[in-house]
Amino acid sequence: MNKASGILLAFLMACGGNGPLTISTRPLEVEKTAEFSGIGLIGYQPLTFRAEHKNGEEIRGALCELTGSGFNLTFLTPAIIMVPNFGERNQNLATYCRFESQTVTQIQTSKKRTGISLSGIATGVGGIAAGAVGELLVGTVTDAIATKPTSDYGYTDTTIIFDEKEE
Repeated sequence: MNKASGILLAFLMACGGNGPLTISTRPLEVEKTAEFSGIGLIGYQPLTFRAEHKNGEEIRGALCELTGSGFNLTFLTPAIIMVPNFGERNQNLATYCRFESQTVTQIQTSKKRTGISLSGIATGVGGIAAGAVGELLVGTVTDAIATKPTSDYGYTDTTIIFDEKEE
């Protein structure tokens, strides 16, 4: 399959209505606190944050707060967040999300990506696989925004799972 065919296939899949919600906002930058130390900062890694009900239905508009060592950000799902990457010295991230009357907390640890270098990867790769043209475009923009290549250590995209809808 050539590149044009792949793009056409991704577009047709996105038009089918299935797949993840389109992220229509620009990637968001975390807000640095007084405790933020840029020592050892390698660059910024784009992370996609989504929220779903247990049945797989994606939620638009869950209110979330991401906190890390020296930074935080409040945002609505779905979103792409540019997270500081310190390589092997990455600290845990905590995400607290609220939707309707439910609150969910998720802790993320940084892991070594075996066999994959993060240097050229942005969320566009996931967008092609999922068939979401919007993510493909945002991923390309994220590639252009990243000022330095990231390390082989990093976080994975996050999906916060809520209980079923309240009736």
